[in-house]
Formats: sequence, structure tokens, C-alpha cells
Amino acid sequence: MDVDEEVRRDEADRSGPKSSHIQESIPDIDEEDELSLLRAENALLKKKVKALEKGGRGDKPGLKLVVDEKDIQQIDDLLKKAEEAKMEAMNYVASTSREKVA
Repeated sequence: MDVDEEVRRDEADRSGPKSSHIQESIPDIDEEDELSLLRAENALLKKKVKALEKGGRGDKPGLKLVVDEKDIQQIDDLLKKAEEAKMEAMNYVASTSREKVA
């Protein structure tokens, strides 16, 4: 499944991304592709948060937005994983760059 297909699938389903374990769902993925998928997933989560916030400011001023604590924790976990993957990828690029120079 390419990134665009994943993005379209998740945009159609407003409940959010279904795969929070990219490495487990695609075992032979390299770090660069994993980072791309995590960035796409991160962007989808940000869109979901914005949509939820926007929905909370809608036409009904007395209506409060209720977000399940489990969803908040899942979003937080995914953002942490994306940040960790980003740091891993940056370290990998830095170490391979040093190896090429040496």
C-alpha cells in the first residue's frame, strides 16, 4: 500500500488511522519509508485533532466536545513514535554520512 492510498483511506475514515504499528504491519520496510509513513500518519492525526477542535467550536455554543481519553493517549503515543522514528532516521543519516566521508 503506498502512502497516497493510506492517506486517502484514512481521510475517508474520520475515526483516524487504523495502523499504529507500521513496522509490524509492513515487516520489510526501510527506515526512510517508515519515516514517510509516520509523517503521513502524523499529518492525519493533526487533521483529526483540528477537525475535532473545529467541531467543538461549531454552531451549538452549549455543546462541548468530548474526546475519549483512550483516543488522546493513542494520538500522544503515535506522535511520540513518529518523533522517535524521526530521530532514529536523522541519526542513521548522520552516521552513514560520516561512514562515507571516512
